[in-house]
Amino acid sequence: MLEGVDAAQQRRDAARSEAAVGARRHRAPTEPITATQAHRDLRILIEGRQRVDAAIARLRANGARTETLAEYVPAHRLLWVIPRKSTLRGDTRVWRLGELLLAPDGELFSTGSVVRVGEPQRARVPSRAQEVRREFRAAARRAGAGEGETVDVGATRIPWESEALRKGAHPVLLLDEELVVRWGAGAGTLMPFGEYLEDRLEHLLDS
Repeated sequence: MLEGVDAAQQRRDAARSEAAVGARRHRAPTEPITATQAHRDLRILIEGRQRVDAAIARLRANGARTETLAEYVPAHRLLWVIPRKSTLRGDTRVWRLGELLLAPDGELFSTGSVVRVGEPQRARVPSRAQEVRREFRAAARRAGAGEGETVDVGATRIPWESEALRKGAHPVLLLDEELVVRWGAGAGTLMPFGEYLEDRLEHLLDS
């Protein structure tokens, strides 16, 4: 009987220990960051930035295909009187690397809605998502996008700061002592940042 109680207690102690380790690995943003960790985070971000700079140089050298990064402006009235149809605003060129968009100045964005101007409507009964994409395509035409041009709408800038990247709100995360990218179905797969960049670079340059 005592052996059974001791075994149960050991299991509870082991579970508490495992939970404590998990809590340290996923530090809450409100916990103070030590000077040592801040220095370590800075080194990781600098290394990540160097990888981004190398990727840009390689993309430029190979003339990789770019797309337009734009913001959707819904229909509205100018001065509360003059009607204006929806349109897109912005003409920044970016490279699409899977879950990420990379701008020539090194800014990273999470991929939003990707629409191709002139893409045919295939479904007889369009879903809500298809209706939105059709509206984005119409707005892109009104903004002057050419037939066949690919436009990225509603992308979100990824702040290159350790505190923001530890919160997990973006596809690039800072976990423990490593930058990783969250991708795939349901965004449930993690890949080291450098490996992800290399993989998506190869895919874009081969397409």
